[in-house]
Amino acid sequence: MRKVVWLLAVLSLVGCSSGKKADSTATEEGATPNQVPVQTSSAGVTAETKPIIEKATKLVQGGDLGKAFEQLNEAIKQDPKCAAAYFMRAGIFADAGQNQRSVVDFTKAIELDPKNADFRNARGFFLLTRQEMNASLKDFTAAIELNSNHAQSYNNRGLAYVAQGKFKEAVADFTVAIKLGPKNHDALNNRGFAHFQLGNLEPALADFNSAIKLSPNYLNAYNNKGLLFFKEKKYAEAAEQFGEAAKRDRLNVKYYRHRREALLNAGMEAEARADLAKITWLQHLARINQIVKQSQKDPLSWVQRGQHLLEGGETEAANSDFAKALQLDGNCIPALLGRAAVCMKKEEWKKALADCDKAIKVKPQSESLSLRGDILIKLNQLDDAIDSYAQAQCFDAKVAEAYLLRSKKFKAAGDQAKADEDFRQAMSLDPSLETSRN
Repeated sequence: MRKVVWLLAVLSLVGCSSGKKADSTATEEGATPNQVPVQTSSAGVTAETKPIIEKATKLVQGGDLGKAFEQLNEAIKQDPKCAAAYFMRAGIFADAGQNQRSVVDFTKAIELDPKNADFRNARGFFLLTRQEMNASLKDFTAAIELNSNHAQSYNNRGLAYVAQGKFKEAVADFTVAIKLGPKNHDALNNRGFAHFQLGNLEPALADFNSAIKLSPNYLNAYNNKGLLFFKEKKYAEAAEQFGEAAKRDRLNVKYYRHRREALLNAGMEAEARADLAKITWLQHLARINQIVKQSQKDPLSWVQRGQHLLEGGETEAANSDFAKALQLDGNCIPALLGRAAVCMKKEEWKKALADCDKAIKVKPQSESLSLRGDILIKLNQLDDAIDSYAQAQCFDAKVAEAYLLRSKKFKAAGDQAKADEDFRQAMSLDPSLETSRN
């Protein structure tokens, strides 16, 4: 399902905040939109339309946009002057990429409630994401004229100025937004970015630090600090900041690319090679993501991504993909073995064994039987482990380990003959175990 970023922002303006923000991809990389919920007018909401709007809101929050759309159409049918219904429907159109219809509904809501600064700000931000800078500036300015304390509009007008390269004007607007909301970490980060573009590095760094202090997981601020240190040729410090961002967003290739460049400049070649490997892994992940997107009903596409995620240490994400594959096909052997591998990583040996046994029941295969042996070693069920390896026709160091462990078990029980026989078996598979007899 498409992320309902616009709708969630719109809901925050009609009294149902989601805590999420609208997409910032249309703005400069280092700047962040500010969609903090504010007081809004409920103009046009009557006793008849109020329950319909409330139902539509719940449907949007539950992700059922089709039924929400039907409810909003019903509200407009009941009362063609219901501004809130047009406003919410504009959000659905925006989320669906129907830009013209979205603008029409935003405009209708404004016509019905012309003194609503939030409606002006929302349409302005929508126009900003569409790169319609002049039109968005007019809306933000109109919102400010309607409400001189409208912090969102100052922040968003600052973003429009940033997009136009008018960084001094942007600094002025972000400063007002900060005065109106001293804990507005978005506005602090944005002002820092504008200062950075103007070459004012000291105030820029101060703003980024303030934003991080208010929001310790703020990715853009860490990234911006990294760019600032890089510009100052403080490459080790830059790498550290990009690393802080990567730590919080492990699958974002941008931060690894930035850090690798900083590490290379810092002469830290081994660390840079590690980041290159991560970049290559993420690029492969991006290709697999496209396969999954195009083959949602193919369990093997989910398995492929799950295996790649598991190789990259993303255990929980891998487990989620294996579970999705098993929803599509409960007997999918690669998914069962993948989930077993996840359980092994988490040392959930009995769960791993259950998935392995199910895979073997579907079809006995060398891979399943060998993995079962590995699990049984961890459960100290050595006879069964050796039997599984034998069925798998597996004769490697892992099998040697099983024989060595059983040899020690026999010796502890006083059965030296069996202990010696198992040790000979272990030695024949892995001669390096000679020193492990005792």
